[in-house]
Amino acid sequence: MSNIESSKYLNLKSLAGMWDFIPTEFGDTLALQDPHSKPELKLSYQELHSKIRQFATALQGLGIEKGNKICLFADNSPRWLMADQGIIMAGAVDAVRSSGAEKNELLYILDDSDSVALVVQDLECLQKLRPELILTLSRWLFYFLMRYLRGIFPVLYIIFLASWIWE
Repeated sequence: MSNIESSKYLNLKSLAGMWDFIPTEFGDTLALQDPHSKPELKLSYQELHSKIRQFATALQGLGIEKGNKICLFADNSPRWLMADQGIIMAGAVDAVRSSGAEKNELLYILDDSDSVALVVQDLECLQKLRPELILTLSRWLFYFLMRYLRGIFPVLYIIFLASWIWE
């Protein structure tokens, strides 16, 4: 890698900045492969960038703004990568934890992070949190639950939480 090429990486102002040039440079090169998914998932850098951009655009369309915090409770997977990078590309900050973590730890992170949204990898994770999540609605208003991107995000749920106006 030449000094000119490496300077692109050294001058990044954010992690999302790499997506400004990586899809062009590596285009059709295989970026992501999940042989365990059915059907097997294979995405080039261009395709991966497109999925990340779609997720970021959806978040912005739903009102996520620069600096908002979003909890992401998911395990390491292609969906996690796309959600994580999409959150960052949207200008938000993500508080990440495995969905397999203990319920009380996840609820603590959700409460302590001042998140305006929660992304969970599947319905099982949402159901694990639901009883206590409902009890914490004195602080949060359950605003939106959405299933996103058929195929790539078949069970990624986004829950938007907004503070009560009187707080």
